[in-house]
Amino acid sequence: MDSHSVISRTSAAYVTGASLLLMAVLAAAANFGVVQPNAADLPGFAALQPVGFGLAVAALMVVVFLDVVVAWGLHLVFGEGNLALSGLTAWLWVVYAAVFLVAIGVLGALVGGVSDVPAGLAFTLFDSVWSAGLGLFGAHLLLLAALLMRSRFAPTWLGALVGVAGVGYVADAFTSLVAPGAAFGVGAFTFVGEVVLLVWLLVSARRLPPRPATDVVGFAAG
Repeated sequence: MDSHSVISRTSAAYVTGASLLLMAVLAAAANFGVVQPNAADLPGFAALQPVGFGLAVAALMVVVFLDVVVAWGLHLVFGEGNLALSGLTAWLWVVYAAVFLVAIGVLGALVGGVSDVPAGLAFTLFDSVWSAGLGLFGAHLLLLAALLMRSRFAPTWLGALVGVAGVGYVADAFTSLVAPGAAFGVGAFTFVGEVVLLVWLLVSARRLPPRPATDVVGFAAG
């Protein structure tokens, strides 16, 4: 049975919006609450606080799972009539999630003292891989912006805001390549589009038009 036949556009929007919200909470708690404050010596922190560090790594793993859920959910919500673009957009987010998983693997190796990576290098490796992945995420947002602007029910301004967020992430990824360690990040100011998308999905879900009976939106479509 195809997913489109059992999940309505409204349900997909609610699941996607809720997943985005949960991702934001988990990623912020793990990254800003544990990883970045202890960037200078993550192996030492992992040894002293194995439970707290392990929970942070687990939270980031859940974020990766939710990345795939959101990619699939957005495809179900906005794929109608634009299957090729929607499918490419979804798979690009999945590729980003895979890169992020590699970055988390650097942290996961520190759990239980498995890795002997030098103190400062652990965070550098994690941050470098994640920063490269954010370039892919930015490209995904640019494709999503195009998808939103083609949608018959999503407002054009929403697509514009998501596109601005995408430009910010791509700019940051490029900056991390040409000027590693740069303190300024455009994405810290342009991410608003992601928040607005999250809110719009949750607020507008019940008002979205039903998917036509002839519409086939499988995750592999496109």
